[in-house]
Amino acid sequence: GEVRNHGIEAILNIIPVRNDNFTWNTTFNFSRNRSEVTDLGGVDYTLTDRNNVFIQAREGGSISAMYGRGFQRVEDPNSEFFGQFIIDDNGIPLRTDDLVYQGDYAPDYTLGWLNSFKYKSFDIGFLLDTRQGGTVVSFTKTIGSTSGQLKETLVGRETGIVAEGAVNTGTVDAPIYVQNTTNVDARTYNNRYYERDNVEAAKYDASYTKLREVTLGYSLPKMIVDRLPVSGARLSLTGRNLFLWTDNPHFDPETVSLAGGTLQPGIENMSFPSTKTYTLNLQINF
Repeated sequence: GEVRNHGIEAILNIIPVRNDNFTWNTTFNFSRNRSEVTDLGGVDYTLTDRNNVFIQAREGGSISAMYGRGFQRVEDPNSEFFGQFIIDDNGIPLRTDDLVYQGDYAPDYTLGWLNSFKYKSFDIGFLLDTRQGGTVVSFTKTIGSTSGQLKETLVGRETGIVAEGAVNTGTVDAPIYVQNTTNVDARTYNNRYYERDNVEAAKYDASYTKLREVTLGYSLPKMIVDRLPVSGARLSLTGRNLFLWTDNPHFDPETVSLAGGTLQPGIENMSFPSTKTYTLNLQINF
Protein backbone atom coordinates (compact mmCIF):
# COMPACT_ATOMS: atom_id res chain seq x y z
CA GLY A 1 0.00 0.00 0.00
CA GLU A 2 0.87 3.66 -0.14
CA VAL A 3 0.46 6.31 2.55
CA ARG A 4 1.11 10.03 2.16
CA ASN A 5 2.14 12.00 5.23
CA HIS A 6 2.42 15.75 5.52
CA GLY A 7 2.96 17.90 8.57
CA ILE A 8 4.94 20.61 10.25
CA GLU A 9 7.16 20.88 13.30
CA ALA A 10 8.29 24.31 14.43
CA ILE A 11 10.50 25.35 17.33
CA LEU A 12 10.76 28.92 18.57
CA ASN A 13 13.34 29.87 21.18
CA ILE A 14 13.24 33.29 22.82
CA ILE A 15 15.39 34.91 25.51
CA PRO A 16 13.16 37.76 26.76
CA VAL A 17 15.53 38.78 29.58
CA ARG A 18 19.26 38.34 30.01
CA ASN A 19 21.57 40.33 32.26
CA ASP A 20 24.33 39.66 34.79
CA ASN A 21 21.99 38.33 37.49
CA PHE A 22 18.86 37.09 35.73
CA THR A 23 18.09 35.10 32.57
CA TRP A 24 14.74 33.92 31.23
CA ASN A 25 14.73 31.41 28.36
CA THR A 26 11.48 30.19 26.80
CA THR A 27 10.91 27.64 24.00
CA PHE A 28 7.77 26.65 22.07
CA ASN A 29 7.57 23.38 20.14
CA PHE A 30 4.56 22.91 17.82
CA SER A 31 3.82 19.87 15.66
CA ARG A 32 1.00 18.70 13.42
CA ASN A 33 0.79 15.71 11.08
CA ARG A 34 -1.78 14.29 8.67
CA SER A 35 -1.76 10.99 6.81
CA GLU A 36 -3.76 9.69 3.87
CA VAL A 37 -3.95 6.13 2.62
CA THR A 38 -3.70 6.56 -1.15
CA ASP A 39 -3.55 2.93 -2.33
CA LEU A 40 -4.37 -0.42 -0.72
CA GLY A 41 -5.42 -2.32 -3.81
CA GLY A 42 -9.08 -1.80 -3.00
CA VAL A 43 -9.04 -3.62 0.37
CA ASP A 44 -9.32 -2.49 3.98
CA TYR A 45 -6.48 -3.47 6.28
CA THR A 46 -6.78 -3.84 10.06
CA LEU A 47 -3.58 -2.65 11.71
CA THR A 48 -4.67 -3.71 15.20
CA ASP A 49 -7.85 -4.19 17.22
CA ARG A 50 -8.85 -4.37 20.87
CA ASN A 51 -12.18 -4.41 22.70
CA ASN A 52 -14.12 -4.21 19.40
CA VAL A 53 -12.14 -1.13 18.29
CA PHE A 54 -10.48 -1.57 14.91
CA ILE A 55 -7.68 0.69 13.71
CA GLN A 56 -7.98 0.27 9.97
CA ALA A 57 -6.31 1.64 6.91
CA ARG A 58 -8.86 2.40 4.20
CA GLU A 59 -8.21 4.15 0.92
CA GLY A 60 -8.93 7.85 1.29
CA GLY A 61 -8.76 7.65 5.09
CA SER A 62 -5.91 8.12 7.52
CA ILE A 63 -3.52 5.54 8.92
CA SER A 64 -4.84 6.27 12.43
CA ALA A 65 -8.58 5.97 11.76
CA MET A 66 -10.71 4.05 14.26
CA TYR A 67 -13.79 1.98 13.43
CA GLY A 68 -16.39 0.17 15.49
CA ARG A 69 -20.10 -0.24 16.06
CA GLY A 70 -22.11 2.79 17.10
CA PHE A 71 -25.68 4.00 17.37
CA GLN A 72 -28.24 3.95 14.59
CA ARG A 73 -29.68 7.40 13.90
CA VAL A 74 -32.55 8.76 11.86
CA GLU A 75 -31.03 9.54 8.46
CA ASP A 76 -34.02 11.26 6.81
CA PRO A 77 -33.17 14.99 6.70
CA ASN A 78 -36.87 15.80 6.35
CA SER A 79 -37.78 14.07 9.60
CA GLU A 80 -38.22 16.06 12.79
CA PHE A 81 -36.09 13.36 14.45
CA PHE A 82 -33.18 13.69 12.01
CA GLY A 83 -29.91 12.72 13.71
CA GLN A 84 -31.57 11.29 16.84
CA PHE A 85 -31.14 7.74 18.14
CA ILE A 86 -33.41 5.05 16.75
CA ILE A 87 -34.95 3.28 19.76
CA ASP A 88 -36.12 -0.33 19.77
CA ASP A 89 -39.43 -1.53 21.25
CA ASN A 90 -37.73 -2.10 24.61
CA GLY A 91 -36.59 1.52 24.92
CA ILE A 92 -32.89 0.86 24.09
CA PRO A 93 -30.95 2.74 21.35
CA LEU A 94 -30.18 0.43 18.44
CA ARG A 95 -26.59 -0.23 17.37
CA THR A 96 -25.21 -0.43 13.87
CA ASP A 97 -24.52 -3.85 12.37
CA ASP A 98 -21.41 -2.70 10.50
CA LEU A 99 -18.24 -0.98 11.61
CA VAL A 100 -18.49 2.78 11.21
CA TYR A 101 -15.89 5.53 11.52
CA GLN A 102 -15.50 6.57 15.16
CA GLY A 103 -12.68 9.09 14.96
CA ASP A 104 -8.92 9.32 14.69
CA TYR A 105 -6.45 8.79 17.49
CA ALA A 106 -3.97 11.25 15.99
CA PRO A 107 -4.16 14.72 17.59
CA ASP A 108 -4.96 17.90 15.71
CA TYR A 109 -1.70 19.30 17.09
CA THR A 110 0.69 19.12 20.02
CA LEU A 111 2.41 22.02 21.75
CA GLY A 112 5.16 22.12 24.34
CA TRP A 113 6.21 25.20 26.32
CA LEU A 114 9.53 25.09 28.17
CA ASN A 115 10.67 27.87 30.48
CA SER A 116 13.85 28.27 32.48
CA PHE A 117 14.72 31.09 34.88
CA LYS A 118 18.12 31.66 36.45
CA TYR A 119 18.82 34.18 39.20
CA LYS A 120 22.39 34.20 40.45
CA SER A 121 22.92 30.68 41.87
CA PHE A 122 19.26 29.65 41.74
CA ASP A 123 17.37 28.24 38.76
CA ILE A 124 13.83 27.07 38.17
CA GLY A 125 12.23 25.57 35.08
CA PHE A 126 8.93 24.07 34.02
CA LEU A 127 7.52 22.27 30.99
CA LEU A 128 3.86 22.33 29.89
CA ASP A 129 2.65 19.83 27.28
CA THR A 130 -0.69 20.01 25.50
CA ARG A 131 -2.33 17.68 23.04
CA GLN A 132 -5.48 18.90 21.30
CA GLY A 133 -7.89 16.68 19.43
CA GLY A 134 -7.92 12.98 18.72
CA THR A 135 -10.15 10.19 20.01
CA VAL A 136 -9.61 7.57 22.70
CA VAL A 137 -11.97 4.65 23.38
CA SER A 138 -12.15 3.59 27.01
CA PHE A 139 -12.68 0.06 28.31
CA THR A 140 -12.78 1.57 31.81
CA LYS A 141 -15.90 3.46 30.71
CA THR A 142 -17.51 0.29 29.35
CA ILE A 143 -16.86 -1.88 32.39
CA GLY A 144 -17.52 0.89 34.92
CA SER A 145 -20.86 1.75 33.34
CA THR A 146 -22.20 -1.77 32.86
CA SER A 147 -21.28 -2.63 36.47
CA GLY A 148 -22.73 0.59 37.92
CA GLN A 149 -19.40 1.84 39.31
CA LEU A 150 -19.33 5.27 37.65
CA LYS A 151 -21.36 8.21 38.92
CA GLU A 152 -23.04 8.69 35.53
CA THR A 153 -24.98 5.50 36.26
CA LEU A 154 -26.71 7.15 39.22
CA VAL A 155 -29.08 8.84 36.77
CA GLY A 156 -32.48 7.14 36.71
CA ARG A 157 -31.89 4.59 39.46
CA GLU A 158 -35.11 5.65 41.20
CA THR A 159 -37.16 6.87 38.24
CA GLY A 160 -35.91 4.84 35.30
CA ILE A 161 -34.61 6.21 31.99
CA VAL A 162 -36.53 7.32 28.90
CA ALA A 163 -34.01 7.51 26.07
CA GLU A 164 -34.19 10.55 23.81
CA GLY A 165 -34.88 9.35 20.31
CA ALA A 166 -37.48 7.94 17.97
CA VAL A 167 -39.19 4.60 17.52
CA ASN A 168 -39.88 3.29 14.02
CA THR A 169 -43.54 2.25 13.85
CA GLY A 170 -43.36 1.63 10.12
CA THR A 171 -41.04 -0.65 8.15
CA VAL A 172 -37.33 -0.56 7.35
CA ASP A 173 -38.04 0.65 3.82
CA ALA A 174 -40.86 3.04 4.83
CA PRO A 175 -40.08 4.19 8.37
CA ILE A 176 -42.55 6.18 10.44
CA TYR A 177 -40.93 7.74 13.50
CA VAL A 178 -42.60 8.72 16.75
CA GLN A 179 -41.12 9.99 20.02
CA ASN A 180 -39.86 7.27 22.34
CA THR A 181 -41.79 7.06 25.65
CA THR A 182 -40.65 3.68 27.00
CA ASN A 183 -39.23 3.84 30.53
CA VAL A 184 -36.39 1.41 31.26
CA ASP A 185 -34.84 0.62 34.64
CA ALA A 186 -31.32 2.07 34.93
CA ARG A 187 -29.56 -1.27 35.31
CA THR A 188 -31.02 -2.71 32.13
CA TYR A 189 -30.51 0.52 30.20
CA ASN A 190 -26.84 0.92 31.14
CA ASN A 191 -26.03 -2.71 30.47
CA ARG A 192 -27.51 -2.45 26.98
CA TYR A 193 -26.36 1.10 26.17
CA TYR A 194 -22.72 0.42 27.14
CA GLU A 195 -22.42 -3.09 25.74
CA ARG A 196 -18.82 -4.01 24.99
CA ASP A 197 -19.23 -3.94 21.23
CA ASN A 198 -20.61 -0.37 21.30
CA VAL A 199 -17.52 1.72 20.63
CA GLU A 200 -19.40 5.01 20.28
CA ALA A 201 -20.67 4.85 23.87
CA ALA A 202 -17.10 4.70 25.22
CA LYS A 203 -15.45 7.47 23.16
CA TYR A 204 -13.70 10.48 24.66
CA ASP A 205 -11.82 13.49 23.43
CA ALA A 206 -8.13 12.71 23.98
CA SER A 207 -7.15 16.36 24.59
CA TYR A 208 -5.14 17.21 27.68
CA THR A 209 -2.63 19.65 29.14
CA LYS A 210 0.03 18.50 31.59
CA LEU A 211 2.48 20.17 33.87
CA ARG A 212 5.11 17.74 32.71
CA GLU A 213 8.04 18.84 34.79
CA VAL A 214 9.18 21.41 37.35
CA THR A 215 12.80 21.70 38.48
CA LEU A 216 14.28 23.84 41.24
CA GLY A 217 18.06 23.97 41.46
CA TYR A 218 20.90 25.62 43.33
CA SER A 219 24.49 25.78 42.08
CA LEU A 220 27.35 26.50 44.44
CA PRO A 221 28.74 29.95 43.65
CA LYS A 222 32.22 30.22 42.21
CA MET A 223 33.67 31.72 45.37
CA ILE A 224 32.77 28.53 47.27
CA VAL A 225 33.70 26.12 44.48
CA ASP A 226 37.18 27.64 44.27
CA ARG A 227 37.81 26.52 47.85
CA LEU A 228 36.77 22.92 47.18
CA PRO A 229 38.41 20.10 45.20
CA VAL A 230 35.61 20.24 42.61
CA SER A 231 34.91 22.34 39.53
CA GLY A 232 31.19 22.68 40.22
CA ALA A 233 28.22 21.34 42.21
CA ARG A 234 24.45 21.59 41.78
CA LEU A 235 21.57 20.34 43.90
CA SER A 236 18.16 20.05 42.23
CA LEU A 237 14.64 18.84 43.03
CA THR A 238 12.44 17.71 40.13
CA GLY A 239 8.77 16.80 39.99
CA ARG A 240 7.22 15.15 36.93
CA ASN A 241 3.60 14.79 35.81
CA LEU A 242 2.43 17.06 38.61
CA PHE A 243 -0.93 18.22 37.21
CA LEU A 244 -3.33 17.10 34.48
CA TRP A 245 -6.09 19.20 32.93
CA THR A 246 -8.61 17.29 30.80
CA ASP A 247 -12.35 16.95 30.25
CA ASN A 248 -11.90 13.19 30.51
CA PRO A 249 -13.43 12.19 33.88
CA HIS A 250 -12.06 8.69 34.45
CA PHE A 251 -8.52 8.16 33.16
CA ASP A 252 -5.40 9.82 31.82
CA PRO A 253 -5.99 10.21 28.05
CA GLU A 254 -2.24 9.87 27.47
CA THR A 255 -2.55 6.10 27.41
CA VAL A 256 -1.59 3.30 25.04
CA SER A 257 -2.71 -0.32 25.20
CA LEU A 258 -0.33 -3.17 24.54
CA ALA A 259 -1.17 -6.48 22.91
CA GLY A 260 1.83 -8.78 22.78
CA GLY A 261 4.45 -6.60 21.17
CA THR A 262 1.96 -4.29 19.45
CA LEU A 263 1.26 -0.78 20.71
CA GLN A 264 -2.41 0.19 20.38
CA PRO A 265 -2.76 4.00 20.52
CA GLY A 266 -6.23 5.43 21.02
CA ILE A 267 -7.41 2.42 23.03
CA GLU A 268 -7.60 2.59 26.84
CA ASN A 269 -7.76 -0.85 28.43
CA MET A 270 -8.40 -0.57 32.19
CA SER A 271 -5.22 1.47 32.58
CA PHE A 272 -3.57 2.23 35.90
CA PRO A 273 -3.74 5.81 37.15
CA SER A 274 -0.80 7.95 36.06
CA THR A 275 1.74 8.76 38.76
CA LYS A 276 3.72 11.74 39.96
CA THR A 277 7.44 11.31 40.56
CA TYR A 278 9.92 13.35 42.56
CA THR A 279 13.69 13.13 42.33
CA LEU A 280 16.51 14.77 44.28
CA ASN A 281 19.74 15.07 42.36
CA LEU A 282 23.24 16.07 43.42
CA GLN A 283 25.64 16.71 40.56
CA ILE A 284 29.34 17.19 41.28
CA ASN A 285 31.88 18.02 38.58
CA PHE A 286 35.56 17.31 39.06
